[in-house]
Amino acid sequence: MKRFITRASGNTISKKLVLMMLPMVLMILMITPSNDVSAANLSKTGSLKGVNLFNGSWTVAIQAANLQYVSAEPLGNVTANRNVVNEWEKFELIPTGELYTYALKAKSNGKYVSFEPNGRVVADRTSIGTWEKFILYNGGDNRIYVLQALSNGRYISANGGRELTATSYVAGSWERFVIVYF
Repeated sequence: MKRFITRASGNTISKKLVLMMLPMVLMILMITPSNDVSAANLSKTGSLKGVNLFNGSWTVAIQAANLQYVSAEPLGNVTANRNVVNEWEKFELIPTGELYTYALKAKSNGKYVSFEPNGRVVADRTSIGTWEKFILYNGGDNRIYVLQALSNGRYISANGGRELTATSYVAGSWERFVIVYF
């Protein structure tokens, strides 16, 4: 990269443009899914960190702002009201092949979590469609994440421990989650 910048040094505007674009290009390269072995090993050792994703899936638990874990009951209700992680609090985080876009599959019933356009969040779908996809944003420190439903563009909210909803226009404290990787 230094050689490229040196060649562009004759034009100050080009050099500034390269330096300005470099962080964005590197971020895209780091977050784009890959199949390399080191990415697979990284995913099994701890947290995702938003880099070197692979085309597999992760078993995760999701902790809401109330420090309770998100749970998918066998009938599909999704709430943030459990203080320990058992089978109902585990999900499979699945890359969908679209940049930053994922789906969740509940371990409790084997169904995909759906973010319905009316804001209801339920784990009762047998396949991944638009309603089952969400965009995963880093919420600030590589541990806190914000989820935005593709079905309606709204943020997923824990609403003080009640059922999760996809109704928030703003990503406030109830829309931030810690993802724990197993």
